[in-house]
Amino acid sequence: VIAPNIDRLVRVSARHKNYRFIHPDIFASALANAKNPQPSRADFAVFCEQMMVGTVILALGDGDYTIDCRTFALLGFAADNPTAPSEIAMPFFHRLNPITGGWFSSVRTVSAAEFDAYYKKLINKE
Repeated sequence: VIAPNIDRLVRVSARHKNYRFIHPDIFASALANAKNPQPSRADFAVFCEQMMVGTVILALGDGDYTIDCRTFALLGFAADNPTAPSEIAMPFFHRLNPITGGWFSSVRTVSAAEFDAYYKKLINKE
């Protein structure tokens, strides 16, 4: 689950009980190791291959987008109307120190709209 905050992570996890989730800290750790705070489709594909992850749920402002991790094809959408957090730590909720390197290294927090725009661009749902 790629979520803007812990509340959305918990909410998505509770709604999708048929999934077995890995903690976003694992993906954040891989990005930190690569000094890459701006995950791309390729970063997701490599990580998913290494960790045997099939799908990713992007918890965005209008709902949960379930995508194929390798192709980034949209597999499903569950509408939601969560309360948008005022600021979001980029690139997604995780419990590690900020991920250094790249464009997002200077950006610590963004608005909910910027978070959504970034991930919608990755899945071509701008």
